[in-house]
Amino acid sequence: ECFCEKLRADTIHMTMHDLSAGVSEQVTAENEAKLRAAVAADPIPRQMIRMKTHTVLNMVGRSLVLALLPVDEKEWDKLQEIYAMINNVKVCDYPFFTPHITLGYYSCKGFDDDARIRLKAVIDELNREGFEITLNTEKLFYQHFTDMNHYENIFSLTD
Repeated sequence: ECFCEKLRADTIHMTMHDLSAGVSEQVTAENEAKLRAAVAADPIPRQMIRMKTHTVLNMVGRSLVLALLPVDEKEWDKLQEIYAMINNVKVCDYPFFTPHITLGYYSCKGFDDDARIRLKAVIDELNREGFEITLNTEKLFYQHFTDMNHYENIFSLTD
C-alpha cells in the first residue's frame, strides 16, 4: 500500500552506477561505447565481493532501499575499482557512492499515517539483524531497462 508497482524477485540487484540516467539516446550510446571500450581494454576480474547489510533507509524521498557495506577494506577496494572504471566514463550525479538494493518506490498517491506506522514496524524488523551478501562479478552487466521490473543485459563487464 505504500509503494508503486511491486518489484519482482528476479530483478533484485545492486546498482553500481546510473551511467545514463536521464540523458538522451545519443549520450546513452556514447556512454555505452566508452564503457565497452574500457571493459575491452581492462575487463573486471571474476571475483566475489562480500557485502553486509547496513540499514534500510529512505533514498532521496523516492524509494526505500537496503544500504550495503563491504565487509572490510579489501572488499571496499574491489568495489571501488569497479565503480571508478564506470565513473571514469561519466561522473555520477550523486555526491557519493551508496551501494544499495532498492526495495520499492513510494506510491505517487502517498499513504496515510496508519500505513506509515506499519511500514516503520517492517523497517525496524529489517534493521534488527544484518546479513552478508556475496556479489559475483560474473553477473555484472551493462543493462538497459524500461522500468524496475524489466532489464536487458547488453554486455558483461568481466573477462
